[in-house]
Amino acid sequence: MEKIAYLGLGIMGQGMVGNLLKAGYPVTVWNRTSERCAPFVARGAKQAGTPAQAVRETIKGAVNRGWGELNASAFIRNLEEQASVQVKKKQLRGEN
Repeated sequence: MEKIAYLGLGIMGQGMVGNLLKAGYPVTVWNRTSERCAPFVARGAKQAGTPAQAVRETIKGAVNRGWGELNASAFIRNLEEQASVQVKKKQLRGEN
């Protein structure tokens, strides 16, 4: 069975992950606010510390950001690029 990473546990993500776990899929979850992962970890999901960590060991990744399904290496590259852009924006604004 394919390992699945799911990033974003809002209303839609919670329902999707719940259904994946119910169907028996091994799911790794990540959310910006980590406490949202706890109910799914209690049901058998793994919790990742970063988005890249979540998808590194998976074949498919799902994200509630409109990217759709990407292969794991392209997915990680996209995440790293997005993170780099966000860090640069914060630096330009003088934020830590």
